[in-house]
Amino acid sequence: MRLAASLLVLLAVLFGATTRAEAADAPAARTVLLYTIGPGDAFYSRYGHSLVCVREAGAAEESGRCFDYGIADRDDFFHIGWTSVRGSAAFVPIAVEERVVLASFGGEGRAIERQVLPLAAAEADALITRMEREVRERTAYAYHPYFANCTTALRDRIDGVTAGRLRPGRATPASARFREIMEEGVSGRLGELLLMALFLGAPNDHVPNGWEIMYVPSALRDGVLDRFGAAVESVAERQAVILPTSRSVGKVALFVLSLLLFATVRGAARFARLRSALFAVGFVLGTLGAAVGMVAALVVWPELSRNWALAVLLPTDLALPYLSPPWLVRYARIRIAMVGLLGLLELVSVITQPILPLVALVAMPMWAIVTVVRDELVTSPRASLRAPPIAQ
Repeated sequence: MRLAASLLVLLAVLFGATTRAEAADAPAARTVLLYTIGPGDAFYSRYGHSLVCVREAGAAEESGRCFDYGIADRDDFFHIGWTSVRGSAAFVPIAVEERVVLASFGGEGRAIERQVLPLAAAEADALITRMEREVRERTAYAYHPYFANCTTALRDRIDGVTAGRLRPGRATPASARFREIMEEGVSGRLGELLLMALFLGAPNDHVPNGWEIMYVPSALRDGVLDRFGAAVESVAERQAVILPTSRSVGKVALFVLSLLLFATVRGAARFARLRSALFAVGFVLGTLGAAVGMVAALVVWPELSRNWALAVLLPTDLALPYLSPPWLVRYARIRIAMVGLLGLLELVSVITQPILPLVALVAMPMWAIVTVVRDELVTSPRASLRAPPIAQ
């Protein structure tokens, strides 16, 4: 009897373990969907968006509940920007109806794609439970454009409940650097590209690996396709005319500005108004130097604080109109030597950050200052810049 009882207990344990394993491997009763939203016109939407939606078993189309991790805790532009660059936790997840999501993004004319995540019941339950809890508790995170955004939040949670199956990432390796991806998102937009040319530092020249690249919604879509075999279904096409643009217009604008400053100094010499030109050059270069320094001091992201522009653009250029002619020539020569060395280091790939446009922005007007003031000192050794004309 004891032997029979022991066998029955053993069989019960084995059967129970088998049943639990089969339950863990069984498809989820609820449908878990990954939505990939294409780029929009606003700056914050230029790189797309990602959401996860959940439909109950047997529920109708578009009747799910969606989880969005791309919402700030306050609808205040300054608050959003300041808390982000200071590394403060200010982004919280929210839940919204699936039909509202589709109507909202569809109304903006943005492309919409979805994939059914092939999760086991236990995996789906774990994912949904975590997202529900975070929405309920308003669990906040500190935003970062590459490492903590609406898409990386979903990437991390999907990878967590699937025991790292998503970790290898997209099968096709990334070829573009963070900088190029950022520039491509605002291609053709002069203002944004000019700011990127000034403020995006050396860490932006890293090429993301298969895991890191999934901070981009379209890359997460591809990673889910490659690692889970989740087919991509098009829900809506982008309703916009896409014209060819360039992501180089910011750098081109810096070269143009360098030529304008050069012409300002040369033209002022012709009309004996060099001091006024020095005020213009000093204001432009010195203000840019102060701005780059302020951003580097205030922002905690190394992508903005570790910036070679700090060595190219200096606030000391504000002093240009107050230097005597001999010191003005010396200062300008020192600045040319400094930026020339930095430009050479980029050419030999010691510096990977593209700083040649900034080098030109400083070197061109400084070269003009050296030639104009040197020639003036030859013809008029006692020349002074204290009066408006340099030639007395």
